[in-house]
Amino acid sequence: MSWPEGGKRLPLWDAIYNGDTVAAQKLLVTKSGAAQVNAPHGLWQQTSVHVAVQHGHAKLLKHLLFTGANVNARTINGTTPLHLAVEINRRDIVQDLLLAGANPLLRNFTGQTPLQLAVSRGLKPIATLLRQGVDSQQTLASLEAAAQQTAKRRQSLITNK
Repeated sequence: MSWPEGGKRLPLWDAIYNGDTVAAQKLLVTKSGAAQVNAPHGLWQQTSVHVAVQHGHAKLLKHLLFTGANVNARTINGTTPLHLAVEINRRDIVQDLLLAGANPLLRNFTGQTPLQLAVSRGLKPIATLLRQGVDSQQTLASLEAAAQQTAKRRQSLITNK
């Protein structure tokens, strides 16, 4: 197994792989542990969130999300934690990731979004949840675009006076 930082084993990774929530919690409050949260790991360059999701460690995932872990991190093939949650058919983890700000519109390098993956696997409850997430993302994008247009108009009015 390949380990980050020149092959060194990292205590946080060991805790995550083993599902040791207590050890992970202790490490996450240290400077070195917090620095490892978003560090890419191994051959696929997974982050701690990828690993927690892949192993179905929902409780540990919540601790990582609380510390500000990147929910939209990508592996070398573009896989996000949301893709992995769909692959292991964990609706609860999909929901936690969406609530933490995971973007359901991100595509992996084969061009699939998590929603497309769920539909192709016949995972209807997860697909429904992801559709709601997509609708939320699109609404948010529309609101952000409208806010930018308003700011531009406001700036234009100020500079034209």
